[in-house]
Amino acid sequence: TAPFRSIIGNDERQFNSPGVRVPMLSLSRVLRMSSTLWPYREYHSSLDTPAIVSESSLCESRDLVIRMIDAMENNWVPLNKYRGEVCMSRYGLEETHPDTGTDSRPMRDVMHVIDGSRSITDIARACGISFTVAWELVSRLHDAELVEYLTINEATSVSSAPMS
Repeated sequence: TAPFRSIIGNDERQFNSPGVRVPMLSLSRVLRMSSTLWPYREYHSSLDTPAIVSESSLCESRDLVIRMIDAMENNWVPLNKYRGEVCMSRYGLEETHPDTGTDSRPMRDVMHVIDGSRSITDIARACGISFTVAWELVSRLHDAELVEYLTINEATSVSSAPMS
C-alpha cells in the first residue's frame, strides 16, 4: 500500500480530476519499486495481456475487493451505552484467565475508544488491529446491548450537537 498515485498509475487521476472528483483508488499487483523489473516484467509491452494473470490471483483480488466492500458497508460508528469500565463477565465477554489463555486486552482497548466519534475503521487503527477483528469485537458489544450503531451522518450530528 502507498499514498495516492505513488505506486503505479491507472485511471484514478482522471476520476479524481478537477470538476469530476470521484474518489478512486488503484488496486494493482506489482513488484517493489526497488526491483529492476518494476512494476512488472510485461508492463507496457505486447506481453501485457490477460494471459499473464493466474486464476488464483484473480480470486485473491476478487476476495480482497469483497472484503473492502464489506468493510465499507459495515463501517458503523458505535456509540457506547455504558460509562466507565464494564464488568465483562456479566455480559459473557471474555476476561483473561490463566487456564483458558483468553485475552481481554483487545476488547478493553476497543471499549476504551468507543464514544460515538469513531467509525469501526478508526477504532481498528487506534487499537492496532484489523478491521475484521474490530468489527467482530464491536459486534459482540452490540449483541450484549452495550453499544448502538450510528451511521456516519448520525455520528456527525451527535458529535457536533451543543453540550447541555
